[in-house]
Amino acid sequence: MTAYVLERTRFHGGIAWAGLAQLALVVFAVGAIRGGVPRHGTRWFWFWVISLPLGAGVLWFALSKRLRDREPARPRWTGGQGFAISVVGGGLIQLGVAAGQVLFTRL
Repeated sequence: MTAYVLERTRFHGGIAWAGLAQLALVVFAVGAIRGGVPRHGTRWFWFWVISLPLGAGVLWFALSKRLRDREPARPRWTGGQGFAISVVGGGLIQLGVAAGQVLFTRL
């Protein structure tokens, strides 16, 4: 399927697909800011957290948006806390992926 798509589009490399995915992520992040009032964090918190690798932030946003009560929690997480979570969490996820690659290549 991927070969079929790559042959018939101008996206011939992984970089182009990554750019398209990043554009979709930015649109989703802007939607999080412009949407309704988030429950557990401010809009800027979710803007930063959505950028976590492997879709972890998008999944967290979607689950917290749909599986929780309707009223905003008090106190809510701030944009600064979201930035810190995205930096630390992104590094931990990347470290986990690298460790997994090392473990699976040795097996």
